[in-house]
Amino acid sequence: QEALALEEEDARSSRPDGVGRGMIIGARYAIETRVGVGAFGDVYRAKDTEVENHVVALKLLHQPARSDLERQTALKELRSIASVFHPSIVQFKDYGWFEGRLWFVMPWYEGETLSERIDRGPLTRAEALEIFKPLAEALDAMHAAGVRHQDVKPDNIFLARLPGFNKDRALPILLDLGVAAKEAEMVVAGTPSYFAPEVAAQFAKREPRPPLTPRADIFSLALSLRNALEPDLRDDIPPEEVEAFIGARADSSPEPPRSRALRYLKPHFERWLSKDASERPTAAEMAEELEILVEPERRRARRKMRLQAAIPLVSIAALALFILGSVFQAHVAEKEAEALRAQQQIEGLASDLAASEQRSAEVEEHSQRIAKEYERSQLSRQELSRRIARIESEKAQAEARARTLGSRLEAAQSTLESTQETLNSRLQELRRERAKADELREQLSESQTRAEQLERERIRQERVLEERAEALAALRDEKHALEARIETLSSRLDAEKRKSDELERSLEEAIQARRRLERELVKERARQNQPSEPPAPSFPAPSEEDEGPA
Repeated sequence: QEALALEEEDARSSRPDGVGRGMIIGARYAIETRVGVGAFGDVYRAKDTEVENHVVALKLLHQPARSDLERQTALKELRSIASVFHPSIVQFKDYGWFEGRLWFVMPWYEGETLSERIDRGPLTRAEALEIFKPLAEALDAMHAAGVRHQDVKPDNIFLARLPGFNKDRALPILLDLGVAAKEAEMVVAGTPSYFAPEVAAQFAKREPRPPLTPRADIFSLALSLRNALEPDLRDDIPPEEVEAFIGARADSSPEPPRSRALRYLKPHFERWLSKDASERPTAAEMAEELEILVEPERRRARRKMRLQAAIPLVSIAALALFILGSVFQAHVAEKEAEALRAQQQIEGLASDLAASEQRSAEVEEHSQRIAKEYERSQLSRQELSRRIARIESEKAQAEARARTLGSRLEAAQSTLESTQETLNSRLQELRRERAKADELREQLSESQTRAEQLERERIRQERVLEERAEALAALRDEKHALEARIETLSSRLDAEKRKSDELERSLEEAIQARRRLERELVKERARQNQPSEPPAPSFPAPSEEDEGPA
């Protein structure tokens, strides 16, 4: 079977089909207006009379089914839709027959087709990922069920705006499974401008005809993606050139995107649009590979994230060094304060000792003064003894106090020496820690400098790789151009060779004809040069009178 969906003619849109506004289909659906014309059927906006404010899309096939076989054929699209479930594949809700023609009901979506969207301008790579990744996953679901779509194109991709769904994003939905086929069925269908080479080979009657596989859908999806990214590359085929276009598509693949911003996608498009179907990915693989569309943004985000992560680390390290220094400084300040207090305590004890010594000297001076007074006043022995005893007692007390102060002074000096030793040890530790901190700071600075150098080197390498990729792409383009020129020259050479062979044959035939003419001329001359023979004698015929009985 073959089904070819070409551009619809104006006559078809105005063709009477017996279905008008207000007509009830299936005793339930009131037709409001026709919204689409297809190769096999028309789509109408209809109101569900059993559910208030419920609008549906109703598709009515063109041709009536006159036999059970035709009824099964008409139910083909219905079975294809029912065999697959995915949010990006249109679902049916009801079906029936109207004047022998199959109708079925689908949800009514508000939005626009991808073709209408790209008429306003190309998609960004991020928008393309949001649209084409779900479509690849939908095709994967179809292929897993053994069904080929066979007519993937922007006109059959609807960008639906659903209530409650993200208002900034549309849900892409694959429409029109009217030409879908099971893998075991050799049904050839689709739109010429989105034909895969193996599909075009079927229409072009190329032998041997390549098998049809689900990867023909991958080709059409990839071509739709290319045209969505660069709408200027879309093929505009006049009706009289469709046959020539199909023949050319059977022998070659479309070119990848041309723009500089999309040049990095060239190897991927060459694989997705490969003439050899076995080189194309599966739908699931393509869904994963489509992430490459936003790889430049993700690369920049990763680079920014690494820089943002490095800045806090450097800040944390600097803060740690600052805190460590502050702790050490506080510790040193505390030990210095302890040393100062000990010094002050020693100075106080020294002052006390000096005071004690002065008191002792005063007592001694007082004793001498008393002795002198004794000599002057001739004091009594008893009074002298009392005074001496008192002075001796005061002297003993002063000596005991001096000894106590000496002990305390020695203890304070020992504490001061221990504190001084501890302070010196802590100062040495602080110097070592400061040296380590300085070394760590230098290492961190070197690491940061090295990281910046590596980042600059990576950016430079990426730039070099991009330049080399561009140079390689230019060389490939030049190679393709040279191959095309070689092919053209080869064709011209073959044509010249054929003309040369024809001229040689003509020359050979002329030489042979000349030789024949020369032989005939020689024979003719030979005949002319031979002597003529005497004529034979002639006798009169006998008359009847001369004849007598024998």
